[in-house]
Amino acid sequence: MKVRLPSGPRLASRGFSHHLLLPLIAIIAVGSIGAYLTFSSDAGTTAPAAKRGFVDDGEYASRVEGVPSVVRDYLTGGSSNAYSFAILEGGMRHTVLNVGLRELVLVDPSTGDTKYIPGSLESRIDNAVKWNNAYPEKRLTVHVRLHVGERAPDGWKAICGTVSMADPNFGVAAQAPRWWVKSEDGSRYLYRDLYTSSMKEVSLAINAINAKAQTRSIIGSINVPGAAPNYPEPAIIYTASEGTKASLLAGGFTPEEHRAFMLWLPRTAAVFTKIKVELALNPVQNLGTDGKPISTDANLYQKMGNNLISAVGSRSVLANYSARSEYVNDTKSEYGKMYAWMAAKAKGKPRVWTGVQMARPSRVAEVRKTASDYEQWGNVAKWAATKGFHFAETTGMGGSADGTKQPAMSNIWPKSYNDDADDTKVMRAITADFADNLSPLRS
Repeated sequence: MKVRLPSGPRLASRGFSHHLLLPLIAIIAVGSIGAYLTFSSDAGTTAPAAKRGFVDDGEYASRVEGVPSVVRDYLTGGSSNAYSFAILEGGMRHTVLNVGLRELVLVDPSTGDTKYIPGSLESRIDNAVKWNNAYPEKRLTVHVRLHVGERAPDGWKAICGTVSMADPNFGVAAQAPRWWVKSEDGSRYLYRDLYTSSMKEVSLAINAINAKAQTRSIIGSINVPGAAPNYPEPAIIYTASEGTKASLLAGGFTPEEHRAFMLWLPRTAAVFTKIKVELALNPVQNLGTDGKPISTDANLYQKMGNNLISAVGSRSVLANYSARSEYVNDTKSEYGKMYAWMAAKAKGKPRVWTGVQMARPSRVAEVRKTASDYEQWGNVAKWAATKGFHFAETTGMGGSADGTKQPAMSNIWPKSYNDDADDTKVMRAITADFADNLSPLRS
C-alpha cells in the first residue's frame, strides 16, 4: 500500500522508496545530519531538552501495584538489543517513562496529605542514566508520562469515590477517581486539590533530579494527565461505551462539570517551572444528561491548548497520540482540523512545541491486508515533519511479529523500523527534517 503525503512523492509501504532516499540523503550530506545530535540539550540554553525527532514511546506503565514502571533498557544485550539501533544509528534522543502516579506519591486517605516517595522517580529512570553514562555523546532525555485513573493513588479513590470506566475496543477497565466531586460544604473540588498537591510534589522531585550532576537536565518534559482512566489522554472518556456512560451518570457526572474541569486542567501546568509540559489533545468527548455524546463545544481542545500556553508559554507541548494515515490524510475530519490548528500553533506567537504519537502498527495504515501494510510509520512521521511538528513517537504496541494479528499485545516497532536496509537512513533523514522545523527557542 502507498499513501500520498500532503506534498512530495509517494512513500513505499514497507520502509521507503529508494528513489525518495536519494534527495533525503543529499539533504543529510549538506549539513542537516548534525542537527539530530543536538537533541540531548536545547542548544544555547541550560534548559532540559524538549522532545525532538523520533521518541521511544517506552514500556507500558505497570498495571500491578508493587511492580515498578521503568524506562526501557537499551543496554542489555549490546548489539543484539532490539531498541538500541534507534539511538546509535537512527538519531533518537528521547524516551518515555510511562508511570502510575501511585508509584511516585503517597496520599493519606483521611487527610489528603501528599508526599513524594523518596527515590521513586530516580529509580525508574535508572536505565536512561546508565545509557547516558555509557554513551555520553548520545545522551537520552526522559519524558515523564504520568498515568492516573486506574493508576491514581489509593487515597484519591478513597476521598473522591470511584467510577467504573471500560474501553471495549482494547479490553481495559479502570476504577477511576471521580474528578467532579466537591467537598460536603460545596466550597472546593476534592480531586482538584489532590491533583494539584501531587503535581507540586512531582515538580519538586524533578527539579532536584535535574539539578544533580549525575542526572543533570535528564527529564525534559512531563504530561498533564488530568483524569484519564487508562491512557494519558484527558479527553477520552469512552462515550461509545454504554456501560461507561451509565456508570458516569450514576456517579453524578455532568457535562458542565466535565467541561469546567477540562478548562481548569491545563493551568495546573504552571507548577512545573523549568521543564516542558505536554497536553494530549483529542476532538471533544462529552456526555449529555441523557447519556448521548454531545459536541456543543467542538473546539474545546483549542481552549485547553490556549490555557496551557497561558500557563507555561513556549514551554507548552501540544500533542496527539492517535496519528494514523486515515486521520492525517483527511483534512476535513475532526482530527484533520485539529492537526491543522496544532500546526498553526507551532508557528504562532508564542511558538510552542508540537508532535504526535503514531498509532500502533496494526492501526496506522488505512488498509490492512498484508504485513507490509502495517509499516506506515515513515509516512506518518514524514507527514508530521512536513507540518512543522517537532517529534513523532514510535508506533508502540503491535500485533504478532508480522503485524497481522489482533489484539495488539506485543511491541514490534523495532522490527518495523529496522527490517529494511534503508530504514535507519530514512529515520535519520526524517529526524533531520524535524530538527529543521522552527522551535520555540528561535521565536
